[in-house]
Amino acid sequence: MAVAGKISQLLGEAATATIDGVYGLHRKLIVTGKTDGAFGRAPIDALFTPKKLAQEFAENSESVSIKGKMTATDPFETWSQERLSTLDSFATLKGADGKLSPFAATLSTKLNGATNQINQVKTDIQDALALDPPTTTAHTDFSKNIAAINAIINDNNNFNIAAMAGYLQELKAGARSSIVTQHQEQTNRLTATLNDPGFQEALKTGLNMNDAAVGQFKQDMLDALKTSQDKELQKLETSINGEVTKLHQLNAQEIIRVEFLATMWKESTAMRNNMMALAAKNAQRNGNAAPMQVDYDAMTGSAKFKDLDVRDIEAIETITGSKITIVKGANAAGDTFTLEMPKYGFLYYRSNKIDMDLLSLAMAVRACGHQGIIMSIDLKDEERARMIGRKQYEACVAAGFDPNGKAPAGINIMVNGKKIEPGELFKDQPNKYQSITQKYASDLAKAKQMAPKVTPLATQQMKDLVQAKRQAIDNPPQNTPNTPAP
Repeated sequence: MAVAGKISQLLGEAATATIDGVYGLHRKLIVTGKTDGAFGRAPIDALFTPKKLAQEFAENSESVSIKGKMTATDPFETWSQERLSTLDSFATLKGADGKLSPFAATLSTKLNGATNQINQVKTDIQDALALDPPTTTAHTDFSKNIAAINAIINDNNNFNIAAMAGYLQELKAGARSSIVTQHQEQTNRLTATLNDPGFQEALKTGLNMNDAAVGQFKQDMLDALKTSQDKELQKLETSINGEVTKLHQLNAQEIIRVEFLATMWKESTAMRNNMMALAAKNAQRNGNAAPMQVDYDAMTGSAKFKDLDVRDIEAIETITGSKITIVKGANAAGDTFTLEMPKYGFLYYRSNKIDMDLLSLAMAVRACGHQGIIMSIDLKDEERARMIGRKQYEACVAAGFDPNGKAPAGINIMVNGKKIEPGELFKDQPNKYQSITQKYASDLAKAKQMAPKVTPLATQQMKDLVQAKRQAIDNPPQNTPNTPAP
């Protein structure tokens, strides 16, 4: 018989783990450190140390892929389309309530009743707000770089994601500088136009304004322009910063995914076979299938796991050979991980095998993209339930879930339907709790220290890759008809 420990995942939120049917049975759920059972104190996390995981990623870094997960937008183009460029565009400005601003409403009314005499006013303002040639050049250059970046992502070849994020940040700085210069030029020209006596006379005639109204119009126009320009810059920065952040998040997630798959590839023959079988099955599907790639280099020992989603592996085996079954639901929230553990097995629960199984399980959940986890235990014996809850918490920390994370990230322990805070859970073992959190902080620092760095060489390689892709896009290969042999 087997007792199932189920982990149901919610992508981007918290996975849920439940241990069922523990009656009169001592279950050792220590996941980090060493076992304290009667059969020795062997280390159980040697395969998942920061150093070992960093080594696995370095050897298998060509597995990284974010195709289909990220498309860089062109906020420069958005700015060009949405910026204030005509007198009529000022008449569409809205306030915080989503309605036309008082100035826009008044201007809109005046323009609707205006005669052809206002055309010169419109032309002068449009000229004052026109794009300068350097801005147009910068816009074109930025757009081509974005197109090249998206092409690189879709090519699905090996590249440094973090270097791409850094380059995108550099492009943002260039775009922002160009727009700031453009804004200043527009402000200067608009001010000069609004002060021009001939323009002011046209306002009086075309929009039926007196001197006071002309002065107010001038101030309202400059205020509206400044407000709009500030919003335009903020929108551009928010857009690019969001994509830079997303690239860093995807990079971190890909590192976790590759580290897990590379470790299981090396340590489990069954897992290696399951990955190869999944890739072969995918290759037989129709042309709409994701271009999954699983390759092995016998000379170097490295492997590729491009586009291999842990959820798609029908049967995962832990390091010890226990089965983890993943059942995909109608959506991510319905997916379930099930680890089968023996109901009776004195040696199993007194050795470190259960620890390795749970560590494998927790790492699999994290490799699916979760930043948080909910572990639940339901048991009539409250004391034993809390003991298991402590083991669950320790397991989550060992897998890399942040003990300080806030919902939906972080770790949440549910004992008999009630959430128990770590301080309460470990109130009789404060030193144990402290050692768990200290080890997490230590491992996190080590992982950051050993994480792939964005070197000047990597940055230059990314720039070169983008320029090469731009050239390929601008100069596509020509299809020439076959010439018959003489």
